[in-house]
Amino acid sequence: MAAESEQLEREARRSREKLALTLEQLRARLTPGQVIDQTIDYVRNGPVAEFLHNLGREVRENPMPLVLIGIGVTWLMVASNRTSRNAIASAADAAEKGAAALGTATDAAARKVGEWLPGGRSQNAPDDAEPGHGAILATSDYDEAMDTRALRETEPAHEHS
Repeated sequence: MAAESEQLEREARRSREKLALTLEQLRARLTPGQVIDQTIDYVRNGPVAEFLHNLGREVRENPMPLVLIGIGVTWLMVASNRTSRNAIASAADAAEKGAAALGTATDAAARKVGEWLPGGRSQNAPDDAEPGHGAILATSDYDEAMDTRALRETEPAHEHS
């Protein structure tokens, strides 16, 4: 039994030494320069080189399909770029319109709050307004401001400058 365990230990030690030697050889082979050299050799002499050679030959013999493919790809890129720019521009316009509408509504609300404060009644506020109806008037002013804003947006640009 002792002899078997000694023999197993020797085999394990030899296996570790072999593995260490193999790893050291791999480490020596896998320097960045060697990896690049092997990649270049593979591209020059492997299936990639054959593919590029065949592609070059086909382009020289039949240039029209390549021209049509190039036009199609260019068209797709230009159309995609325009769509992206239009989407961004319309989102920016929508945000600007929303901000303007919010500003208008805020101004109307501030005006109404000023009217509701003691001694802050404006000349436009009805004297017979009942307490609690100020919110209805503020909503009405907001709707009116939004309608005015929508009318301005639908008019041509030269009319309201």
